[in-house]
Amino acid sequence: MKESTMHIEQLIHAMQQRPNMFMKDVRLDYIYYIISGYCGAQRDDAENSLDKKFCGWFTKWLQIWMQENGKIDALPYSVWWYETLLMLSENEEEAIKLFFDLCELFFDDFYHKRGYFAWRNHTTAQG
Repeated sequence: MKESTMHIEQLIHAMQQRPNMFMKDVRLDYIYYIISGYCGAQRDDAENSLDKKFCGWFTKWLQIWMQENGKIDALPYSVWWYETLLMLSENEEEAIKLFFDLCELFFDDFYHKRGYFAWRNHTTAQG
C-alpha cells in the first residue's frame, strides 16, 4: 500500500479552507511555522518538485514580486516572509489573505514557467 502524503500546495489550500484544523489562533507566524516544519520534514528528492521550489524559493520569489509591484526598491523588509507580509498589510487578516493570494500566484508561475520559473532564468543561473 502506497503511503499518502500531502504536498505543499495541498497543505496551503487546506490551511486556507480550515485554518482552525491546523492552529488554535489563526496567525501568519503560525502559518509560517507550520510550513517551515513541513519543509524541514519533506523528503521529496525530485529537484524540480513544487515542494522543493516552494520551500527553497518562496522568499526569493516574494522579493521579486515586491520589486515588480513597486512594494520595495531592492531588499525585503525582513528575512522572514511572514514579517514582510505583515509590514505590507494593514492588519493580520489582510496579511493572511495576501499570503494565500501570493501562494496562488507562486503555484501558477511554477506550473506555467513564468517569472522566476521561466526557463531563461534557470539556464542563465546554471550556465
